[in-house]
Amino acid sequence: MTDQIPTPTTVLEEARRLRALGIAVTKVRARDKRPTTKGWQSAPPPDDAQLVTWFGDGEGNIGVRTGAISGGLIDLDCDNEKFARYLAAVSPGWLLAAPRYRRGDRPHILLPIEPLPDYAKYTLGKMTIVEVRGD
Repeated sequence: MTDQIPTPTTVLEEARRLRALGIAVTKVRARDKRPTTKGWQSAPPPDDAQLVTWFGDGEGNIGVRTGAISGGLIDLDCDNEKFARYLAAVSPGWLLAAPRYRRGDRPHILLPIEPLPDYAKYTLGKMTIVEVRGD
């Protein structure tokens, strides 16, 4: 029997869970993706006291910081739902099991990759298909 990881019930619990996974976070405005603090790109990962300050009141959202600060984490930003379905159809199991989230109708897949690739944007004509976001 395997232990189940409890589902976080608060923003603070989720921020702590991500921190335990080695993912650096920052606070972003509620229903937005803009960070609430200046200099977040070069700030060290927050300690628990900072997480409590940011998320203890249940306000705001969590911004995941990609790149070297989060162990080489990239965000595969699928701008095209058809590409996302294609990717799901041809992907190996490890990619299908990768953490993902949606922003509107756009799926995002989080992957640790070493060496960290440069930002890349893939298009078909004028339509963006996918972006690879890291540092």
